[in-house]
Formats: sequence, structure tokens, C-alpha cells
Amino acid sequence: MQEAYGLVWLAPDEPLAPLPDFVEWGLDGFDGFWNEPRRSPTSAAQLVDNFLDASHFPFVHTGTFGTDEASLVVNEPVERDGWQVQTTFDTWYKNFDDPLVATGEHPEVQPQRLLKQGTAGYSVYLRLAFPVTGATFSILFCCQPETATSTRIYKLMARDDLGGDAARIASTIDDELRILEEDLAILERYAAMQVHLDTTECHTRGDKLSVAWRRVLGDLLRATAAEPAEVVVDLPAASAADSVVDEPHAGTPVVDATSAAGLAHVSADAVAEARR
Repeated sequence: MQEAYGLVWLAPDEPLAPLPDFVEWGLDGFDGFWNEPRRSPTSAAQLVDNFLDASHFPFVHTGTFGTDEASLVVNEPVERDGWQVQTTFDTWYKNFDDPLVATGEHPEVQPQRLLKQGTAGYSVYLRLAFPVTGATFSILFCCQPETATSTRIYKLMARDDLGGDAARIASTIDDELRILEEDLAILERYAAMQVHLDTTECHTRGDKLSVAWRRVLGDLLRATAAEPAEVVVDLPAASAADSVVDEPHAGTPVVDATSAAGLAHVSADAVAEARR
């Protein structure tokens, strides 16, 4: 057990990897804050898969930062380091909270350099750099699998352009909750809470980071499974199921909400509970 970033992290078994880095948390010049934890009937694997994706910005986030200019997804090569994958996107962002947009000094749609980093422990780190304003905004999503039908989401944020302004910090928290709700409005409508690990599944070039992360999950299953076809772990008493990987499509393994809970038990780390 370890405390970091205001959270208590638990690895019931020997950790396979260190905690995710969130270097901006507590760094001089950055204000750190978070949304209230949000419980969702979405699997942790689906949440991470979504947070790593950049192609959904123009049509899922139309009410916040999404813009048509972001339709073309361009990213650098995906890098893998152990149980972690990352890449950097050059994209566009509707910077609706830049105060100089209202005065006409800055355009509303601005370029953005976006680093996305995903880990096997169901955490995603984002670093948003804005060349027009010179600001940096970093986010750490921590997805805690609870049961086969519940994941708890912790969204931690750090910005260097707020100067401790309580009103702007509160506004950012509200804005980021709206962005999260835009994601969940889509994800929570899925009929099946599964992420496929089949490498023959059809993907686009914009899926490179998600595909790399799914390969990390596949490697995790192989590293912890007694038998390749099925992984059985001890789940919390609240969950009735204990088979965390099945093969519904002729040998195609999937990770669903139940397996999310199981992987947290055997994976590198899992968020236990926020300190209140």
C-alpha cells in the first residue's frame, strides 16, 4: 500500500510496475485539484481505452473543446516501456476557458500538443500543452474496478496558468466534469462492457495507442494466467463471477467489467480509496 497524489494505492500481490508518474502534482507553479470521484457502470478497460483515444474529440465533445479541425488524428510513434505505452498528438482544441479569446487577442480554436500515456494498472496520464497561451494542463485518470458492473473514476488535475485563482480553479473543475460526462454519456450506453484483445480486429490508424495498450493487457493476462484460455482470480465478495477472461468469439479473448476487477487484483497497482 502506498499514498501518492492524495490517493491510497493498493497492490494485493507483488506489484509488476511502479505507480504512474504525475510530475506536475505538487510542482511549484501548478495548482492541483480533482473532481469528486464518479462511479460508472462502465468497465475500467473501456474507460482507459476511451481516455487514450483522440479520434472521438470532434463528435463526442461538441459541447466543450471538440472542433472539426481535430478530425485528422496525427500522432508520433507509439512507445512502450514495460507495462506503459504513450504517444504524442498534434491536434486542435477549442480553448473555451482562455480569457483572451473573449477579447479577440487569441483565436478560440488553438493548436494543442497532447501526450497520452496508459498503464496496465488502469491509469491514464495526459499532458496538454497550449503553444498559444504557453500553458500546461496535466490530468491523471485513475480507474478503480469495483465489481462486474461498477468502476470508480478519480480525475486529478494540475494547471500552471491559474495562479491560485479560486474562481478559475472551481470553473476548471466544473468544465472537466462536463467533459467526463460527455464521455460517459456514450460509454454507459454500450450493450456489452468489453474490450477485445484480438489483434485481428479491424482498427484505424487513429487507434495505434489503444491497440498498443490492449497488447499490454494481453501480455498481462499471459504473464499472470495459469492457462492461456482462462484466468481465474479471487474477486471481492460483492462480485458473484470469478472467470475474468472468456472466449465468446472462437478464441477471441475479451476484457470486460468483471475482468477489470480481476486484473486490478493481479496487476501493477489499483486505486483503493481517496482520502477525504
